[in-house]
Amino acid sequence: MIENLAATRTPDDIFEVLVGVAGDLGFDYCAYGLQGRLPMSRPKVFTVNNYPSSWQRRYSEQSYMRSDPTVSRANRSLLPILWGGEMLDENREFWEDAHAHGLRYGWGQSSCDMSGQVGLLSFSRSCKPLTEREIDVLSLRVAWLANVVHEHFADAIAVPAKDAPKIQLTEREAEVLRWCADGKTSADISEILNITERTVTFHISNSLQKLDTVNKTAAVIKAMALRLL
Repeated sequence: MIENLAATRTPDDIFEVLVGVAGDLGFDYCAYGLQGRLPMSRPKVFTVNNYPSSWQRRYSEQSYMRSDPTVSRANRSLLPILWGGEMLDENREFWEDAHAHGLRYGWGQSSCDMSGQVGLLSFSRSCKPLTEREIDVLSLRVAWLANVVHEHFADAIAVPAKDAPKIQLTEREAEVLRWCADGKTSADISEILNITERTVTFHISNSLQKLDTVNKTAAVIKAMALRLL
């Protein structure tokens, strides 16, 4: 299904494909939002979803965009956003409202590009909590999908990225991050590349600094989003 994105031309076409992918992954609903970098005071926001119309109205009436915990997390982290746990404490009124409209279990994945635009891909469903196995199996796929969808929507709505600051990783930094993406530890990478573990840590540290991320997972996802790997 995702291969059909190559033939899409409009946001509606892209979203139609995305709805099919959501169903294949076991979700009832999907949404995508893209926030531009400019203007800084009120950046442009594009959103599309297939949520129940009652929830769409409620979301708009309550201006939930400003207090939606998933949006807040997407703006500060590239890690998966799993609905539940401590996140429910961030805005209980919002979550109670969402649950009342049939949105109980969900998964969000943020993305970004070289211009600083932030995207948020969300999947949700009314029943059946996410299992640990499901999360483990789908994590990399959803992260990859979020980046692909981000690129297609950015092109379709003509959000400029030509003035984006350039981030450059050395060949060794990129190589180390690719092994991190495959789940290898620093000790594993040291043995694979025949370099000291201290050198591996050095390259990872440099990558975190260049990518402005706080851990290896975030660095890998951001590097993937920027097509540096």
